[in-house]
Amino acid sequence: MSNDSLTSIIDNFNTVRDAISKHISDIIKDETLELDYRWDLFEKASKASLLPEYRYVQHLPTLEELNISWYDDFYKDRYATVDWVSIVESIEDNGPQDYAGRKNRFYEALDMIKCEILAAGYSGFVYDW
Repeated sequence: MSNDSLTSIIDNFNTVRDAISKHISDIIKDETLELDYRWDLFEKASKASLLPEYRYVQHLPTLEELNISWYDDFYKDRYATVDWVSIVESIEDNGPQDYAGRKNRFYEALDMIKCEILAAGYSGFVYDW
């Protein structure tokens, strides 16, 4: 295979990949679709590296309302890449017991966090504090 053929294949691949990423981004931001469906797609797209990472720390209002700290609660070092799927999984794993008697509030907050993540459209970010 010649270099021109490989270059053409790579160009075509990037074009298709960009189109898929754009389509996924549009779907996960579409609030008319069910949250669980959008979140499942987000998880799969994130793991397949089909969504971009934000270059700076992202702040979500709901996380700040819950006093969740990147360093204290997740032990993220400076310049570490934070992926949203693992953050949400960690919150889910540790969640309801931290909300003694307020389980409904926990799940409402978790859904709000997911919605904020999906609205941003990034798979994660670099913790650049």
